Amino acid sequence: ETIRPCVQAGVAFLRREGVEPSESAVTDLLERFSPAMSERRLDHDLREFDTGGFLAAWAREHRLVLPAGLPDRRLVEAFWQPWIGCLDVFPESSRALAKLTAAGYILGLVSNCAVPERICLVELKRLGLAGQLKFIVFSSTVGMRKPHKLIYERAMTEAAALAPGLSIDEVLFVGDTPVADVDGPAAAGMRTALVRSGRWDGNATNLAHEPDLILNGIGDLPREVPSIRRPESSDRVR
Repeated sequence: ETIRPCVQAGVAFLRREGVEPSESAVTDLLERFSPAMSERRLDHDLREFDTGGFLAAWAREHRLVLPAGLPDRRLVEAFWQPWIGCLDVFPESSRALAKLTAAGYILGLVSNCAVPERICLVELKRLGLAGQLKFIVFSSTVGMRKPHKLIYERAMTEAAALAPGLSIDEVLFVGDTPVADVDGPAAAGMRTALVRSGRWDGNATNLAHEPDLILNGIGDLPREVPSIRRPESSDRVR
């Protein structure tokens, strides 16, 4: 449902720039965009979907002459602007993050999302989460999706910049997708917590890596995190 207004917003931007896609070109964009994104999610190399590259290829196929520099950040951000407002968070998330921050943990977000970072940040602010996160890593910025190792390396770099001397096994990666949020970070050396949700059926016997924690909900995290601390570890970052 979000893609149609995104396509409309992108086409409106092009028209403001003096480019007039035909009705058939717009229909083609509507029909191909979602399947192209879905196909990229199955990419064995874990490359993130490139909105700008897709729009450039679409424009060439329809012989649209784009102004110099297009497609650029402005077009991609205009395209994704209607995406703002489409997310919801688990009701207990904000309170859990507040408790963890008060307990001395430094929190970051690592997310698979093809939407450009600036648009994602606007959505996080709308949800009231941006101020609770000290660093944010999006696959749209890294260019690779979880469970590619680069995205965990970027997260570790961001975390270590906030806590010099941080060891990777002091980091707890929390999520609800076994491959992306347990197997990937565990292979990188992080500890993991898997949250029961619609993305995981709760069956732990089929997991490639056993998570350090299994949570019924994100609201359980502040209570359960201390149970996996090593005695010698600090309170700086998880």
